Amino acid sequence: MSDGKRQVPGNYRLTAYMKLKGQTTARKEEEILEEFDGFVQSLRGVGVDYNIIVMVQGSAPRQFHSNMT
Repeated sequence: MSDGKRQVPGNYRLTAYMKLKGQTTARKEEEILEEFDGFVQSLRGVGVDYNIIVMVQGSAPRQFHSNMT
């Protein structure tokens, strides 16, 4: 008897793009980057290879990436 679900074995590669735009009450660039720390830790926790560029108005862009190969 089948429940209608098919299971396909194997791993699947994916690429997802996300654009975040917002405002914060943080006053320094370091404070803004700290707000991203939880997000980055979550990505690391599930083994996601990531590349993040944070652009703060009036500052040079900062880039963060995982060390996964």
